[in-house]
Amino acid sequence: MALYPGATVTLLSREYAGYRALSVHNRMNLHVAVSLAATLFGYFNRAYKPSSHFYVLKSGQVLQYVDTSRAAEADLEGNDATISVETQGGVYDPQGEPWTAAQVESLAQLFAWAHKTHGIQMRLATDSKLGASSKGLSWHRLGIDGNFPASGILAGRLQRGGGMHYSTSRGKVCPGDAKIQQIPGILARAAQIAGGAVPVDNPVTPPPPAPKPKPTKPTTNGDYNMQTIDLRNAGAIPVRNADMGKLQALLMAHGYGPAGLVAKNGRPDGIGGKQTRYLFGAFQGRHPTTGTNGRPDYMCGDKSWRELIEG
Repeated sequence: MALYPGATVTLLSREYAGYRALSVHNRMNLHVAVSLAATLFGYFNRAYKPSSHFYVLKSGQVLQYVDTSRAAEADLEGNDATISVETQGGVYDPQGEPWTAAQVESLAQLFAWAHKTHGIQMRLATDSKLGASSKGLSWHRLGIDGNFPASGILAGRLQRGGGMHYSTSRGKVCPGDAKIQQIPGILARAAQIAGGAVPVDNPVTPPPPAPKPKPTKPTTNGDYNMQTIDLRNAGAIPVRNADMGKLQALLMAHGYGPAGLVAKNGRPDGIGGKQTRYLFGAFQGRHPTTGTNGRPDYMCGDKSWRELIEG
């Protein structure tokens, strides 16, 4: 059994993950969960939910769900040789939001441990092709097709000449531009922690400055600047709201859906219909303080947003 000493460990049931041994440890793949949930255990610990070994919160806390001697399921064709790491965030600004300083440090500490424990090379992966180029510290977009930049660190699978698919969701930006640009700095810090030099054929350059946080406008709906969403009549008239996709993503993170909740590509579609109304009602039923008089009212206001984001 291989457990990270710095993690809070809650292992998934073997029937849902960890039943196959990793054949080899070639890479550690970084993801973003598109969630602010405090844990992904409930989401992963059921059938047909691709799991990750770790989840790193914005506070830097590391949660472990799968023994790293066993395979998780978040990297598709790379599952047999990959340690998968989800990170909290990506809900409001998937491309522009960087990892927090605490997350960067935890990811570096985790990769240094993976290097020492499993022999993953202290290098930056450059694609998802079988062989040396996909080994080391990697990220989800390296195995995803989409209209990404033609070259440079932000390029995707097609721009790099193919390779293993880490996901079949075309255009999925995971983990996002700002986070990808932080990865060379994470590698440099991991090499420092591990006490060894990065190979000269894979130089590490300092990461660009993190984007400045966008100022938020004062809001009458709590601290999150979210619109109230009225789903009371959504069964008859679908609701299109600027924050509907965020509501759907958060419901998914809490384990509601995705059947009937999202578009065919498996992601929030931003249209609140009968199924979204039903699942939001189920969420309110489990969290009585978010409704009226302890019962679902199908109004996603401040109390519901707070529970979805912080709960």
